Amino acid sequence: QPLHSSHGSTIRSNIYALDGIKVNDPIKMYLQTNINFDIMAEIEVETAALSAEIGNNGGTYINVVTKSGGNKLNGKALLYYSSDKLTNTLWSKKELNATESSLAPMDKSLWDISLSLGGPFLEDRLWFFGNSRLIFQSRTTAFIPWTDPQGIRHEEFDWNNKEKMGFFKLTSSVTSKFK
Repeated sequence: QPLHSSHGSTIRSNIYALDGIKVNDPIKMYLQTNINFDIMAEIEVETAALSAEIGNNGGTYINVVTKSGGNKLNGKALLYYSSDKLTNTLWSKKELNATESSLAPMDKSLWDISLSLGGPFLEDRLWFFGNSRLIFQSRTTAFIPWTDPQGIRHEEFDWNNKEKMGFFKLTSSVTSKFK
């Protein structure tokens, strides 16, 4: 969660928006969703003299303006990969095993795949932009061995996370001066 304050306000005084639509959790007032960086065209940050449609706010107004398609078909594919084979630890396995009080990562990996496509449906009138993102993370960690109430001994902890994000936007132009 983004945690910041401005003008002495609390972190719950901030308003987050996606193309001008508020995306705050209505109870806690935190950002309600993850926003994919690959759909961002610009970020607007306002701390004072807010317009009437934003309303009364003692904190910061943050609006993420998303990308739009254009008259030319464009696409982008991004792949990020990381694993323990690409990193190095300063301690030997013997030293890690000797310190029973600390968690020692044994295996970890990250796959982050993002695909974007934008272009025209009708040239100079109707455009589209879409993005799909998949994140796969896994980690196996050694920790202090313990036995659960059923008598099963545990010596490591496995954690897996899969996150899927999707975004689609249509933009139209009623006249040449109004989009």
